[in-house]
Amino acid sequence: MSFQWFNISLWLTALLGGIFLFVQADRKWFIDWVKARIPMPEERIIKMEKRGGIALITFSILNLIQLFLRYYRGGY
Repeated sequence: MSFQWFNISLWLTALLGGIFLFVQADRKWFIDWVKARIPMPEERIIKMEKRGGIALITFSILNLIQLFLRYYRGGY
């Protein structure tokens, strides 16, 4: 049985990215940076970044749980 370190590092990186998006959605410099690239209202950008962060965090946590459960049940 081998533990899949690549998958774990991939989902941990995605988890950190989701946390970054969620936290930075309230920062003015980040919103201005996104607004310069995507012309849309500021409120919509904040909602979009927070939703994306929450989705990425949720998806990453669920996949990490799946990997750990498979490993501990002997699936790998």
